[in-house]
Amino acid sequence: MSDPHIKQNVGHRVESGTSCSAQGKIDYSVTTDNNQGFVFYENGNLIIRNKASSHELCGEHLTDNITPAKTIDAANGDIHIRAKNGTIILEAANIRLVGVDGKGGEITIQASKQVHMDAPTVGGQGTNISFAAAQNFAAAGSSTDVSGHAQCTVSSGVDSDSSSLLGQILDAIKKFKKFFSSLCEDKPEG
Repeated sequence: MSDPHIKQNVGHRVESGTSCSAQGKIDYSVTTDNNQGFVFYENGNLIIRNKASSHELCGEHLTDNITPAKTIDAANGDIHIRAKNGTIILEAANIRLVGVDGKGGEITIQASKQVHMDAPTVGGQGTNISFAAAQNFAAAGSSTDVSGHAQCTVSSGVDSDSSSLLGQILDAIKKFKKFFSSLCEDKPEG
């Protein structure tokens, strides 16, 4: 590396070969008097900083459906997208989440309040599928089929002999009404 170079211009500063306490030596940087710009470090790190909105437009002149308009490759390590005081919106004609690592991929969806799916058709397939609810679980449909290759078992923590058949039917109707009401109440607006 050559000697440190700093050039202060009107409104911005260009430098290389200088040191930064957090990242080490600066390979090349351009920063404005408003503390916006980019810094390449000798260790390979890049920091880009701006104080308001950042917008990137790409793919305007793509003529095929094979070449991606934008690719982010992480040869090693994770990719983090954070909006701690906002919402992350992925909007496209189609969205696919694919978890493949050669040994077995994983996709985890975790929410502290609610996970909501809304589509004309919702499906799922797997070798083993489990749904468990700590409190209430409801499944309903105008036509509902439950089938199993070897055996279907439905059980309750309450002894089925302890209540009448009519009582069980009325209780089931109440639960289905509550389930459908909760669907209408919990549906996100938009």
